[in-house]
Amino acid sequence: MDKQNSMNGEKIVISLTSYGKRLNNLPNVLDTIYAQTMFPDEVVLNLAYEEILPEEVNVYLKNHGVIINRVPDTKVYKKIIPTFKLFPNDCVVCIDDDWLYPNGMIADFMHIHSIYPDNPISGNKYIYRGMQCHCGCASLVKASFFGNYLDLVDDNVMKSCHSSDILYSYFAAKAAHPYIRTKGLYFLNMTPFNESVSYTKSGGNGAIKTYEFLTEHFGPIFGNINVYQKIKKDEYIEDIIND
Repeated sequence: MDKQNSMNGEKIVISLTSYGKRLNNLPNVLDTIYAQTMFPDEVVLNLAYEEILPEEVNVYLKNHGVIINRVPDTKVYKKIIPTFKLFPNDCVVCIDDDWLYPNGMIADFMHIHSIYPDNPISGNKYIYRGMQCHCGCASLVKASFFGNYLDLVDDNVMKSCHSSDILYSYFAAKAAHPYIRTKGLYFLNMTPFNESVSYTKSGGNGAIKTYEFLTEHFGPIFGNINVYQKIKKDEYIEDIIND
């Protein structure tokens, strides 16, 4: 795969995790990443130590130069945070292991990033208590967008915060780098790998408990977390406020 660096010397890093039978999805999912109009510089698969890769999948990953990063099994939190440790200054595009991606996704993320380099970009439209939510299946993030808040994500936080989407959204807002969203809303344009897969928006009991835990332990969010005035007229960003 030819590699193409993004602007300002930042690498484009694809980050994902997987487990169990879903490991068999990886070649199909990653084929759609390697078909992108803008290629990633690296692909990182954060895999729990105990996971055993099927031989055919292992060969595929090695042939494509995927970085297999063995980490403790922190469930959904191993999708992004370990990758920040490998690439602390680069653009990380997180994806899921059960979606097929449109080939312009990375290019569109990077175009918006060139306009708003200080904000994480979400591929969904969901607002929770004023926060544009992180999209676990398609978002562009950098470690710096969260300040030092991710250093606070210990075992207790992970066990208490079942919604990582809410946690990332909350800490980015606390660090004054709130999420914005793409006009394309990529989760609507992606294809589930099989019919059993469904997308659930950031809400429900998990989101409520996560938000309550975070505000209790780390305080409320202050300021204009939606940066509405900054982005509302841009042709590439849709209005993210429900007026």
